[in-house]
Amino acid sequence: RTRPLRYLLFGCALISYPLHATLVWNAAFYDRQFGMSLARIALWLALLSGLGGGVGLYCSGILADRLGRIDARWYMWVPALAGLFTLPALFGQYLFAPTAHASLAIGFVSAMLTNAFISPMSATAQSLVRPNQRALVGACVVCIAGFLGTVLGPLLTGILSDVFSQYLGLGRDGLRYALLLAGVVRCLGALLLFHGARDLPAEYGRLHAGRDAPPAAPAGAGP
Repeated sequence: RTRPLRYLLFGCALISYPLHATLVWNAAFYDRQFGMSLARIALWLALLSGLGGGVGLYCSGILADRLGRIDARWYMWVPALAGLFTLPALFGQYLFAPTAHASLAIGFVSAMLTNAFISPMSATAQSLVRPNQRALVGACVVCIAGFLGTVLGPLLTGILSDVFSQYLGLGRDGLRYALLLAGVVRCLGALLLFHGARDLPAEYGRLHAGRDAPPAAPAGAGP
């Protein structure tokens, strides 16, 4: 019955799609497009995923907390905006970068953006239910986002890469365009979050009705 939570769950499921697609297929991309050795790929992708992803996760939590004090909708606007900005970053990384180092530099930004939904999503989901329902909503997040993002993201990207390569004659560029389509999927998820954010303040008012000091925003998303 919680409308913002429905949009949050399915929006973040779509937003998580490119995160897992890139984690699985980045190594193959840099091997095919730039001929990088496995050792170099492993080192650079560890930096992208670990350092870049960690920075994005940490900073998005801080940003959502600070802006959420002004307007609770920022808890969904922050991951939504990160989702929209991911698409041009992916185009720079996979399509326009002339060298491997340029692609990896832009990829650091992409990794920050692709991980930026996790902190605000977790905080908002927990804040939209009462304490005795938090374990259940946590399970819903893992199941819905996990299936659409973790399972379908890498699988469909691989299938599309084969289709583009074999049936559209794109050859090794098939993977490039399959990864870019993952960014389009993320934009669809961002639109769901923007739509769900409209009802977020009203939902907090309904959830905390009758309490002495109803909070204006969810519990902190930052560490």
